[in-house]
Amino acid sequence: MGAVASLLLAGLLSALAYVLRALVWVPHRLERRLRRQGIRGPPRSLITGNVADYGALLAAAQSKPLASFHHAIVGRATPHYREWAARYGRPFVFWSGPRPRLVFSSPEVAKAALNDSTGTFDEAGNGGSRNPLARQLIGEGLVGLTGRSGRTTAV
Repeated sequence: MGAVASLLLAGLLSALAYVLRALVWVPHRLERRLRRQGIRGPPRSLITGNVADYGALLAAAQSKPLASFHHAIVGRATPHYREWAARYGRPFVFWSGPRPRLVFSSPEVAKAALNDSTGTFDEAGNGGSRNPLARQLIGEGLVGLTGRSGRTTAV
């Protein structure tokens, strides 16, 4: 009975260490690295990141009627880009759970991300857990790049 209990305890401790590393240590390290480079963003929740803030901004934007024959829909479809860019400047970072999303608009940074050969940026359509229709919808450009969480650096 003692061997089973010790194996169970060892499994529980390793699972706890994995969860703490994935949810606390790695995101904290990435956030520190980005802040040292001058990249700010909204304060994140430990588990959900900025999902609640994004939902509140989206609900507020969609509660207002859209003027007819109006093509400026960015503030309604993705209000967090406009709001957080005005508040934190460009580039800025927001969090989807424990994963950072770096938003930039500089052509130099975009060129560096597209020409990156280190493997830091991965196309969103290549992962097995991603939606297979995403590549058809958004194409193979900057919108489809995601940074690998262990090696993400801002340029």
